[in-house]
This record gives sequence, structure tokens and C-alpha cells, in this order.
Amino acid sequence: MKPLCVLLLTITLVASACSRQAPRALSPEQAGSLLVNRNWLSKMPEGKKDRFHVFRFIPEFNHSGVYQDRTIFAGGFELFGFEHTGEEIRFNLLHTGDKKTVHYRIEELRKGEGPANFDLRLTFDRSPRGPATFYGWRSEGQGKDDREARSAAVIDREARSAAVIDRGGAVIDKTLDQNLSHLLKE
Repeated sequence: MKPLCVLLLTITLVASACSRQAPRALSPEQAGSLLVNRNWLSKMPEGKKDRFHVFRFIPEFNHSGVYQDRTIFAGGFELFGFEHTGEEIRFNLLHTGDKKTVHYRIEELRKGEGPANFDLRLTFDRSPRGPATFYGWRSEGQGKDDREARSAAVIDREARSAAVIDRGGAVIDKTLDQNLSHLLKE
């Protein structure tokens, strides 16, 4: 009787492990579309001093993006140029002049699988800045009134207001949207 119980327990454990689905890797076409115009966070900050990282890829501004190492209210940012396919990103790190090619994948996470109800995971084979794994929400930018979309919008507004440019002593504090294309022409 005991060997039969062990066999049944083993079959049950194997069957339950096999029934769990791994995150679904998206096609290169889907990944290329979801990469842009979305905040990719290393984690959801839990307090005002909790440090996290953000990538945002903005093709409308000469294929530019912003990387941030920050807390909710303070941090540093770096602007970069980029080109992408559904499988790789070619970074032009404007501050240092470095050029890096990074392979990436975007996976769709099931409810409760990712932290803070994120439903997308972006993974770099080697990150040009910060950690290699970032999370996002598919619903971002689609007008849904949910907690995740509102949180992402707050972080996005903070990121956009971070651009400060000093020209001959005159400090101009405007949104990233207004200044990014001008910066790339210099």
C-alpha cells in the first residue's frame, strides 16, 4: 500500500508542475510594438526612498529614450538614442558616446505571476544600464482607469518633468517631450 501512495503522490506532483505554464514569450512583432511608449520599471517602489530603475523608449522623438535611476521624488536620468527590432535594441548612449547592442525579449505574465500586478516582463541579455529585468503593464496608454495605469502615469509625469537644460546661464525647466528633439540636434 505504501509504494502505491508514493507513486500516486509522485504522479500528482509531476502533473501539477507540468500544468503550470511558463510566461508566454511574445513574437518579435508583438515585442517590438510593446517595447515603445511604455514605462519599464525594475520594481514598483514601496516607499518614497525606495530606489528603482525606469526605461522608456519614445520613437516619436527621433527614436530617443530615457533611463532613470531614482526614487519616487528624486534621481538621475540619461537620455539615449535607439533603434530596435523585435529582438534587439541598438543603444546610442549620448552622454558617453557608447553604442551597445542588446538582445531582449518580452513575456506576458499571468495574473499574480509578476510583482505589483505587472503583466509584461522585459529581459535584456545584458543591460546597458541598471538591472536586466523590467516590468510593465499592457494597459498603459490605453485609457484604462486601473491602479497600475495610474501609477505608471504618475511615474511618467515625473520622468517628463525631470529635463532641465542650461543654455548660456538660462535654465529652462520644461517637459522631456518639449526638449528631447532639440537636445538630439546639438
